[in-house]
Amino acid sequence: MVWLVKEDYGLQIYVKSSELKNISMQCNGPNSCCDRSYASDGCEEEEGDCDNDNDCQGSLVCGHNNCLKYHKEEKHWDKEDDCCERVCRSDNVCEEGGGTCKEDTDCSPSTLCGSGTCHNTTIFPKSDYPFHQIYFNSNDSCCYRKCNSKYNKCGYKEEGCLYDADCKSGYYCKWTDTKNYCEDVDECQTSSGKAYCGQNAVCTNTIGSYECTCESGYTSWYSNSGCSDYNECRYYYLYCSSSTKCVNYDGGYQCVCNDGYYKSGSTCLDIDECAFDSVLENCPTAEKPGCYNTAGSYSCHNPVVMMVYGEPSDKWYYGIFI
Repeated sequence: MVWLVKEDYGLQIYVKSSELKNISMQCNGPNSCCDRSYASDGCEEEEGDCDNDNDCQGSLVCGHNNCLKYHKEEKHWDKEDDCCERVCRSDNVCEEGGGTCKEDTDCSPSTLCGSGTCHNTTIFPKSDYPFHQIYFNSNDSCCYRKCNSKYNKCGYKEEGCLYDADCKSGYYCKWTDTKNYCEDVDECQTSSGKAYCGQNAVCTNTIGSYECTCESGYTSWYSNSGCSDYNECRYYYLYCSSSTKCVNYDGGYQCVCNDGYYKSGSTCLDIDECAFDSVLENCPTAEKPGCYNTAGSYSCHNPVVMMVYGEPSDKWYYGIFI
């Protein structure tokens, strides 16, 4: 049996099949030149023509009518020729553990192409991938998940998770139509977060965590308990004026006018008790002085008549003192 090994400028060269293995040549056309019976190593990627996967090197597979995809400009190929190719390609993406790949686009959206990873037992434990050591070469690249609880937990917005456990504490694995990634958990919307902050506290979500702070008027936060009332009246002089008294209540305080004062806007003014008839009944009237207003109160005095010397005529006058 003879094989066509080269055709150029109308010249065809045929060689006996028994001699093919002794000839150094490159597969570039049909006639099953990848047959291991004479091409001992099989064909490399994009080489053909192959009949089955065994005609291809390593983990390459024999494609179907695909040679023109790789050799569009070469006249030796036709639409029925089959060439060796990788399993993982942009038009045939692989999932986790699949190989071999060259680019991330050869892998599914949640996985990456790891250079020389097919034999990495940390990423692909033998118990889960028993045939990796047999099927792949040591330098072959396989698709893997960047985020995996077994070897690498991911943080905020990192892609490649499959389960919540693949993300760091404070994150969960969010699935979308195009990718999976680790998203922040809003602990303030969970029962455990609310319970941790407790009563009279404000829960504030942060990336990967959350904070608990006391509401206005409260202090001394404790986990799973909350905050207690802050007694502003302990330092009343910081909050209320001298004409008021501080009244504390849960979560706040109020400045109340002292007796003898009335509220006027935001301040307390002295009440002139001497202007009230009820007071004057017990004190001399305004025409007959005797009621004396004081800050926050008043007093009644009996008028004292005395002779005084003074202006404007430098003579003696009667004076009334209270």
